Amino acid sequence: MAQLKNEVSRENMFHEDYPYRSSGSVVVTDYFVGVACMFPETELTGPDPFIVEIGFNDGVMLSFVADNGIRHLGVELLGGAAEVASRKGIRVPTDFFPESSGAEIADAEDTADVIYAATRCAIFRTWTPCSPA
Repeated sequence: MAQLKNEVSRENMFHEDYPYRSSGSVVVTDYFVGVACMFPETELTGPDPFIVEIGFNDGVMLSFVADNGIRHLGVELLGGAAEVASRKGIRVPTDFFPESSGAEIADAEDTADVIYAATRCAIFRTWTPCSPA
């Protein structure tokens, strides 16, 4: 594993034309569909379950969730990827998820049963691990 000594700005790293799409990889797609299959059996079992995925790219996991009628919201900083996901029927606001967005989502949607962020640890400047409690 390597680490850059200097931080690359998120504007330079994650821009509108960012080319990677999760659905372009069979391995990645299979992984996220497997994760999505698990949630209705474990975490999304109550009435009107709600899941938020942060950094969902083109919506591989949320496509399965949406197809199964589960209330969802995807938060993605890559406008092009979010647009692809939106065309698949995934609910998407297109901001970088500042602190105010979390409060706005909670006010508009209620509390999420699951907040999933598989690949976003790398883009936060500071990171405080969550307590298992």
